[in-house]
Amino acid sequence: MPSDDASIATQSVWNTIRDDSVPEPHALTVEIAGWLIPLDPTARTADYFLLTEDEPCCGGCVPRDPLRCIEVTSRDALEFDGGAVRLRGRLTRLIDDPAGWRYRLEAAQRVSEPDRASSSATGMSRRAFLATGAALSLAACAPGRFAGYTDAHEQAEPRETEAAPWQASAGALTIDMHSHAGHVIVSRNLKVGTHRPFTPVSAPMRAGGMNVICFAIVTDTVVTRVSDDRKRFEAWRTPQPGELYELGQAEFARAKALIEREQLVVVTDAAMLASADPQKPHVIIASEGGDFLEGQLERVDEAYSQHQLRHLQVGGASNRCALTKPDKALRVWPRRPFV
Repeated sequence: MPSDDASIATQSVWNTIRDDSVPEPHALTVEIAGWLIPLDPTARTADYFLLTEDEPCCGGCVPRDPLRCIEVTSRDALEFDGGAVRLRGRLTRLIDDPAGWRYRLEAAQRVSEPDRASSSATGMSRRAFLATGAALSLAACAPGRFAGYTDAHEQAEPRETEAAPWQASAGALTIDMHSHAGHVIVSRNLKVGTHRPFTPVSAPMRAGGMNVICFAIVTDTVVTRVSDDRKRFEAWRTPQPGELYELGQAEFARAKALIEREQLVVVTDAAMLASADPQKPHVIIASEGGDFLEGQLERVDEAYSQHQLRHLQVGGASNRCALTKPDKALRVWPRRPFV
């Protein structure tokens, strides 16, 4: 590993971070490519944000693995365009950071656009695809950042107010792969908690042409937060044994109650998905993270059987919470036919 002020190739930076091998006393000048996540998902510019190795599923979901995500402070506010970026700055290893992060890129500057080979041939990134239209995002049932977008027209430029609503191709099955629609997750406000009021789901799905959504519970909300100065994401306390499991039970119960209220059809296998009636809103029970497992893999079977869990995202664990082991969790999947 090079010493102070040495520059390491962008290809190897994430490998170095994953290996946790940056020397503690040194700050390395590096170029690194990744995806920006601001504190405010609606922000267009920011001088503090996270940079993640993998494209996040949605702007509001913060990666939990501190070796696949780093803090960034930039010299000037950077503009977010929904795509990947390449940054140059000084990579510092953090020691006993109170927010739980391991690395920070300081005095960052945007130097050039990274290779977008991971994007589609049309130049649309996965995040942009998830964010636009009702194709894969229930959020698009309401006006958002793409609300006024229209394709160029050879004859005339239509006014934004005349933009035709997006429609799926005939016979296509539209699926939102990651949704917290209806306020399915509990409130971070402890005074509200599990009493958070539900919001409509079926009507927006029909209006937006959405056939299926993956109802994702989240079970780390009680131990993660934005810092008081609104400048950092932090895992602010260690959960008590069983605490996140109980939160998972509460959120599965909320999902069940919301499904009954909205008269949604739960998809439990591939055959049901293939034969889904396009006139009826469907859901797949999902979990964003395996925090509720608390390292006990037998709970995968329990969630599968008792709560109809079919979509388990195990991309990492909360910064300070040794909650689940993704490599082992994946090995038990063949025992159950996940959708």
